[in-house]
Amino acid sequence: MKYERSCLCCGKKYSYCNNCWDYRNYPLWMNSFHDENCKNIFETCTDYNFKLITKEQAKEALSKYDLSNRANFSACVKRDLNTILAENKPTFEKKDLFKSETTHEVVTKK
Repeated sequence: MKYERSCLCCGKKYSYCNNCWDYRNYPLWMNSFHDENCKNIFETCTDYNFKLITKEQAKEALSKYDLSNRANFSACVKRDLNTILAENKPTFEKKDLFKSETTHEVVTKK
């Protein structure tokens, strides 16, 4: 009996039954994912969250996968991808060039 499933990564509907003879040659990960690309993306995000790999390692791994369907990914996968793929922008301290560095405040008592 085929069971309709939803991919944990992208939500795509697909049929799979790990007990059916017709699916005996399919990989077991198909219980959760419709294709290997989604499985790999999800695993990379999970490995990053559990600190098993660094951000750079996760970025490198994700560069090998197709992220074109990113708009349909689940909220948690989108969040993780945004974190992993975010560029580290250097921060600069803004200084006002026209304002003197030292200021003196005058307090008067009545």
